[in-house]
Amino acid sequence: MVRVRKHVAYYRVSTAMQGQSGLGLEAQRAAVASFLKGEAPAAEFTEVESGKRSDRPQLAAAMKHAKAIGATLVVAKIDRLARNLHFITALMDPGSISLRRTCRQRTASPSTSWRPLPRTRPAG
Repeated sequence: MVRVRKHVAYYRVSTAMQGQSGLGLEAQRAAVASFLKGEAPAAEFTEVESGKRSDRPQLAAAMKHAKAIGATLVVAKIDRLARNLHFITALMDPGSISLRRTCRQRTASPSTSWRPLPRTRPAG
């Protein structure tokens, strides 16, 4: 039996100007389309709201729909979902929704990226 993967797309811009002009939304849609490799999402939800707010009706609707149909919520970048780490980690609780982002995010500067410390062997 072939398992059909379902996805629900969530797009967010912060300002009404971005929403009206399409700036940001088109890039997010393109990233999701590329990630899904031509497969259409089961549903799409778009919101014009600050990522700092956790009371976003379209995000709540997207999460509810994804959970109801057993789909994965897809966002272009994690900052489109939220700017609050506590909020994002709450989504990862067992019984919550499955979440994917379309691309890796890079730090602005290599000096700020995390690097493991070199391994050392005990003397002797």
